[in-house]
Amino acid sequence: VEEAEVRYALARALQDLGDHEMANAQFAALLDLVAASSRVHTLKARAHLALGEWWRQQYQQVFLLAPLKPNLKEKSTRLLRAQGHFEQAADSGISGITTEATYHLASLNADFARSLIDSERPSGMSIEELEEFELLLEDQAFPFEEAAIAQYRVNLGRMAKGLNDRWVVASLDALRKLSPARFTNH
Repeated sequence: VEEAEVRYALARALQDLGDHEMANAQFAALLDLVAASSRVHTLKARAHLALGEWWRQQYQQVFLLAPLKPNLKEKSTRLLRAQGHFEQAADSGISGITTEATYHLASLNADFARSLIDSERPSGMSIEELEEFELLLEDQAFPFEEAAIAQYRVNLGRMAKGLNDRWVVASLDALRKLSPARFTNH
């Protein structure tokens, strides 16, 4: 437990100093620790949150500009890295961490859907080709938007169980924006 706490404190200090590479190495080392302690479990979940946040920031630095294919591949890779850490944090079973991680998962899915819809269109397309391309983008974005709604709803379901932290409230606000007709009465 002591080693985990030292690694976590060191990683946070390195993060505050802007040395994300070393901070991430310490968070990763923390994740490798094996212990039954609930403190280590909490620290591991927080490390996954921190790594997920870092990958979320990396994801946000990639824009879907022409040529779309390489940018889409890089953005998708970073998305998956962030999601993997947020999923690990969400699976921790620690209420505040779980709601935060679930919110971030939903937010990433909603953002990816928007990014697809708002992506730069290739030049030289006819009006018909452009319309077809936009329909294709909408088809590709739809599952991500639906996943976001489902994940936000998971947090909303926690409200019925008495959990009403800022991530549950933020999830409700996001649902109201994504699907106003369905969630304005909550």
